Amino acid sequence: MMKNVLVSVIVPVYKVELYLERCLESIINQTYHNLEIILVDDGSPDKCPEICDRYAAYDKRIKVIHKPNGGLSSARNAGIDVMNGEYVTFIDSDDFIPEDAIEKWVHYIKKYHVNIVVGRYQIYNKGDILERKNAGKVEKWSVCDALRYMFIIDGKLCSAWGKLYDARLFEKLRYPEHIQYAEDMYVIHLLFHEAKSIVFVNDVQYYYSQEGESLVRSAFSEKKLQRVEAVEKWIKFIEEFYPELKEEILSFYGGVLINLCMEIESNSAEYAKTAYRKYRDILIKGYQCFRKNQYMGKNNIIKLFMIKNKCTLPYQLFRRRKSGK
Repeated sequence: MMKNVLVSVIVPVYKVELYLERCLESIINQTYHNLEIILVDDGSPDKCPEICDRYAAYDKRIKVIHKPNGGLSSARNAGIDVMNGEYVTFIDSDDFIPEDAIEKWVHYIKKYHVNIVVGRYQIYNKGDILERKNAGKVEKWSVCDALRYMFIIDGKLCSAWGKLYDARLFEKLRYPEHIQYAEDMYVIHLLFHEAKSIVFVNDVQYYYSQEGESLVRSAFSEKKLQRVEAVEKWIKFIEEFYPELKEEILSFYGGVLINLCMEIESNSAEYAKTAYRKYRDILIKGYQCFRKNQYMGKNNIIKLFMIKNKCTLPYQLFRRRKSGK
């Protein structure tokens, strides 16, 4: 019976003491009760370890793993290695979910006989109104549908969070522990490929917080260049398995290079200068292909023209003014 299916909830925990209780409360108060909640304390230097242990003493469904700091991938893998659930979901410890999220995920994964369910998310800052929809539209996607959506509609679909997975998908897959940025991007296409079909529910089932510490929201560093490597792996994957998505992945790749060039152009670090020259050269060599790509947005085409002609100053000034810097 559906109600008896065990769902593993894996929560990597690191330096989120201000938000961890909110996250845990949203999980333990789910309308779906048959949960195995795995909290992976990734060597957090604040009060997170104590908070994890306190919640484990309160709720027997909670298991705590205390480990030396190894990064987000290492923490997720530690949870995967010990999980017992038939299904699994990942929740970042500064995020939270509506009380019926897991119940709905289980319902849809069973009803449509799929291996992954994806819910909509809302970006959340303190004080925002929590958005919900009643009986959101449900779409059954092929792997091509899911990849196309990720490439041209919403790149955050690559994130581990906001989904319920058949746990068997992780029998041979793990997150790359040597990658410190965009680690989700190295795995998501493989999960979709193994799943064969995916259900997307147009109903907010995950609140993605922008309040806590995050590498994604931090100042630019060399680690962020790993995003390019991930997309280049996607390109090879698409060429081999889904060549019909050639234009879509090219558009995504161009967008990543364009926005990285804009971000690192004025960076004086040697790695940034080297990366800028490399990415600009790729864009110039493929200029006509990128410019004529039907999926390349107007803003990216304008920025591409600026990069090619070395006239990005107006954009940079606008960006600084908008950010208040």
